Amino acid sequence: MDATLLRMWPHARYLDMAKELNITIWYIKRHAKRLGLLEAPREDRTMPTFQEWHAIASETAQEFGLRPSTILGPAQTSRVCTVRWEAWRRLKASNPRFSLAGIGRTTGFDHTSVRYGLMRLAEGGR
Repeated sequence: MDATLLRMWPHARYLDMAKELNITIWYIKRHAKRLGLLEAPREDRTMPTFQEWHAIASETAQEFGLRPSTILGPAQTSRVCTVRWEAWRRLKASNPRFSLAGIGRTTGFDHTSVRYGLMRLAEGGR
């Protein structure tokens, strides 16, 4: 299949399949997502990956003189919570589409904890 055609019209790769199955390309275009032929764009995701979280948490922890495992763990001291909140803030700022529930699922905390931490940071910390 011609690469230029594929760039201009992504459904072109299904032309052969449409001919084999004797269906119109309209049917494939309309039902491609439901049939699993097309993937959702990566920009639509609302949950960060663990690698993104770990990178931001490590960078934030080093900046504040803590070990990354401290932020990633369940510690609840004032200093650790404040640094964790800052890491959540940076994670949310890195992609505004990330939902609080998605950040919470990735980091192992409830979305209400994430919301509370971000609100406390906005007020000026602990």
